[in-house]
Amino acid sequence: AIAKIVSDSSTTNDRSLIDITNDNTAAVNTILLQMKNDAIAAKSSVVIESTAAETNPLIELINSNDSADKPAMLRFNKLGHVSDDMDIGALSFYGENDAGPPEPVEYVKMVAGASDTTNGSEGGEFFLSVMDDGTLAEALAIGMEDGGNTFALAINRGATDMDFIVYGDGVNNLIRTDGGNDTVSIGTNPSAHGAIFQVNTTTRFARPAPSMTTTQRNALSNVVAGGMIYNTTTNKLQCYNGSSWQDCF
Repeated sequence: AIAKIVSDSSTTNDRSLIDITNDNTAAVNTILLQMKNDAIAAKSSVVIESTAAETNPLIELINSNDSADKPAMLRFNKLGHVSDDMDIGALSFYGENDAGPPEPVEYVKMVAGASDTTNGSEGGEFFLSVMDDGTLAEALAIGMEDGGNTFALAINRGATDMDFIVYGDGVNNLIRTDGGNDTVSIGTNPSAHGAIFQVNTTTRFARPAPSMTTTQRNALSNVVAGGMIYNTTTNKLQCYNGSSWQDCF
């Protein structure tokens, strides 16, 4: 070690072992601490370790400015390279498995990048991957715009056996998908795997079509065969057969 600072004091007073302060508000280009490593780090360039049974954060960012729009900020800045689909920053979450001896495993990974670096039409992207049966699976992707209106929110792009669940106040499976069987349901974990869509309730009803008057129905454009409405003028459920509206039954 080139420099080593050790404190053996038992004091419980608030104190800093190293304190770097720029006390001149006009010195706006001051960098309080800069570290640079020209070598590819075999482990990590900076390590902060606690051997205590810690319940507090190892790193805390504080902005004590009296303002409503100046949050504490952590910035990832990729310099020296420009290309579409380049990675800008990543957060990796490692833990050991039960191998003997234990092995470090990347259980969760978040990556932010640039999908389009064209000046004036830049696009960003964000990916969240989670370990699934020994393999990182891409669970969530946001962005991915590339030269047009292609911005997207994609769930389970890794195409694994992943369920998507929306909990209601009184229903655990208000909306539920079964990735392994490619089925969707409302009100239950889908069990009718031969059906692509399943509804389960004994206390509610389904309303499959929008309600409108005959005048409003006739004003619809680009209607295709199979279109359906509930006609409040005739109080009938009506279907479009490709050329005209007919009562469904």
